[in-house]
Amino acid sequence: MVFVQISVKHTATVDFAEIAEKRQSCRSYDPARAVEKEKLDACLEAARLAPSACNAQPFTMYAVTGDKAKELSDHRNSGMGKFVEECSTFVIFVEDSYNAAAKAGSVISGLDYRSIDVGIACSYLTAEATEQGLDTCIMAYFSNKRVQEIIETKKKVMLVIAFGYRKAGDPQRPKKRKSLDEIVKRI
Repeated sequence: MVFVQISVKHTATVDFAEIAEKRQSCRSYDPARAVEKEKLDACLEAARLAPSACNAQPFTMYAVTGDKAKELSDHRNSGMGKFVEECSTFVIFVEDSYNAAAKAGSVISGLDYRSIDVGIACSYLTAEATEQGLDTCIMAYFSNKRVQEIIETKKKVMLVIAFGYRKAGDPQRPKKRKSLDEIVKRI
């Protein structure tokens, strides 16, 4: 069993496999339970600590609550799924420029590291959310233009993550994943 320390704010160790098993895309948020600022901040800090190519961190995270979150949660307005209509908190990853070293590496390799870096930061963010007792849903399907208008940016929106507490009675679903033999080639 592998133990890792997830949050720098506490010293308790957690079984990461347990977090990976527990984390799922929430489809039913409890509107009566707001996300505590301290918990959201712990998630944002975990994402900040995530590795990125040349430590460029080529993104900005928008923590969206209050009236702006209400605008986002209107699926007719944002183009997201209807299940977010009772969600009160979102984190939005917006693309930024590389630093010089990451830009050079991208040109040489022919890879755009920004999507990779956002994916890693999002993984850290959602793992910490699970550790904090929160539920999340990572969304890449939304109206980019409308989300840009709501958060007042012209930069490309890469991911929107819904945050909250799952409604009572919404079950933990079993994981449907390929087996290791199907996705691992040992050499």
